[in-house]
Amino acid sequence: MHARHEIDDNARRKPSSRPTPGRGPATPASVLLDLQQKLGNAAVADMIARRSSPHAPVAPVGEETTGSEHRDTAKRQVEPFAVQRWAFVNGQQQSPDGLRGKKKKLARDQLVHAYTSDEEFEKHAAGKTDYLGNLPGPVSAGTWVRFECRGTNVLGENHTKVTLPDVLAAVDSKDFVYEAFATDDFGSEPKTQEADRKSLKATREKVGIAKEQDLGRYGLESLYPKMGVLMSDLFYAINDPQQLRRYARDGAAEHSGLQMTRYVKIAWEYGKDIRNYSGQEGLTAARAELAAFRPSEAGLDGYIRKLPDGGHIGDLLEDADDYRGPLREYLEVLIPELWAREPRTPLTEGQQQNGRALASMGDRMSQERNSKIQDRVKKEVHRGVRYIGMGEDHLEYLANNLDEPKITFYRMGGADLQGFEDRTDQLRPQQ
Repeated sequence: MHARHEIDDNARRKPSSRPTPGRGPATPASVLLDLQQKLGNAAVADMIARRSSPHAPVAPVGEETTGSEHRDTAKRQVEPFAVQRWAFVNGQQQSPDGLRGKKKKLARDQLVHAYTSDEEFEKHAAGKTDYLGNLPGPVSAGTWVRFECRGTNVLGENHTKVTLPDVLAAVDSKDFVYEAFATDDFGSEPKTQEADRKSLKATREKVGIAKEQDLGRYGLESLYPKMGVLMSDLFYAINDPQQLRRYARDGAAEHSGLQMTRYVKIAWEYGKDIRNYSGQEGLTAARAELAAFRPSEAGLDGYIRKLPDGGHIGDLLEDADDYRGPLREYLEVLIPELWAREPRTPLTEGQQQNGRALASMGDRMSQERNSKIQDRVKKEVHRGVRYIGMGEDHLEYLANNLDEPKITFYRMGGADLQGFEDRTDQLRPQQ
């Protein structure tokens, strides 16, 4: 069976919330920043140094002082504060005193860091680890995460919460494949490629992929089946206001609503690429029909190209009375062409009844996605990739069907993220 992981169980003891004798209560980071802006780094550093003395007096916030030692920095003395020490080695809190360089910074940076040994602390400080660190946020900001230091970590994500790019930033890794990126080379479909790359600009920059790099090496699956599934769902929702609302910002399937907007724009450019085949011999009937398609509404091209990135299709189409019908006409010829891109067993007569042929195509392509993702994961695990990111549903399919000891699964939209958050809270000193 595949390897299971346990969240690091060191340092279960929760630090006392009582103030240290001779020290004032901890000052929040926001107050520290305000002090630095008002008094300057030198004054704040001086207060920290004086505060290290067990006999240092506690001055209420805002108390006036006339001591000559502070006339050069400020006329007001504010409450001294305890330097937080949130780095742990085998459960023991580490003092910044005696540490140097990055280790000293980690020991006093207001973030929890939990190590199993001093050697691991050293390696992390030196940038020689790729399996632990703090999430950058905005979701679960600062949470200390720890993954397997060997093998492949497969992360199932809720796409609107903690994602693979967040984890890669936390652990400082660039060794991954990700569902967001396609494996296709797009050799004869340049408009499709351009639309895909444009839609991924923010994600590509977040994971540190240069503009000129080939995204295919980081891809998890082909773009076309995924596009077929989403466009099939949209086809049946587009004229049903209740179904369309599911894909709005506040709808039950809001992430799919985001993805549909992205893929409508890509699918429209794909149709332009296919148009280049118009009139050629040997085309499938579905490709010939898509190549010959012309929208009944001349403004549809401009409407689709201007759909905003980050918009939800349920909101965007709600009042687009002039474009819902023509867009549906396009999807009706697009989906069979996407279906026919690969050899497939024909639909049964039952699957084509009651106008459900396109839905059946979408269902079949959805099932095929999981099996193809599994094949890709096997290949990447053999290669030794460190991280694979995908939606939670795909992870559950793999967890139930893939027997691979080199894989550890993490549910970053559920139990495993909650475990990381709970452990971080246990180690974080009380304010």
